[in-house]
Amino acid sequence: MANNINHLLEAYRQLQRQPEDSVLATIIETFGSTYQKAGARMLITQTGELVGLLGGGCFERDLVEQAASVFETG
Repeated sequence: MANNINHLLEAYRQLQRQPEDSVLATIIETFGSTYQKAGARMLITQTGELVGLLGGGCFERDLVEQAASVFETG
């Protein structure tokens, strides 16, 4: 988990240097066996770049679609 946080902090620093809108996705609760546990985070940039992973792949596609909605509506 510490490695994930360090990776996200570095991504945040990069975004500050080159401002680009992004969405922070955070797992707040899990049940049963999961790829990540509560507290795991992932950045999604407006260009679709993902920093970090929350699932095995399919879940990320859904998050990118949700992030697109956030970018559109602000």
